[in-house]
Amino acid sequence: MVYIANLLRQMGAPEYAAAAYNAGEDRIAAWKGERNYEEIPELVESIPFTETREYVQVVLRNTAVYRMIYGQPSVATQGCRGAGALTENRMPAMELPRIEMVR
Repeated sequence: MVYIANLLRQMGAPEYAAAAYNAGEDRIAAWKGERNYEEIPELVESIPFTETREYVQVVLRNTAVYRMIYGQPSVATQGCRGAGALTENRMPAMELPRIEMVR
């Protein structure tokens, strides 16, 4: 968790951090240096490795789904406060509905 928090802090955007986690920090730096991307999604779409491009898209999609389910801010905004933020802000346990047995 500390490594991911550090990537978030260093890269400045969750998309960049996810790409760096999957393909390596040197690769995302090279891709960012190849040209000036107007928006982050433009860079994500241009990632030359299919596995990394799809990984970043899945992470972003799942982040949005979890935020809808739990109504909490993204890990990216929590992680920027410090490495401990990722472990301190755990998601609450889900309350399961009661199921009554019918005989």
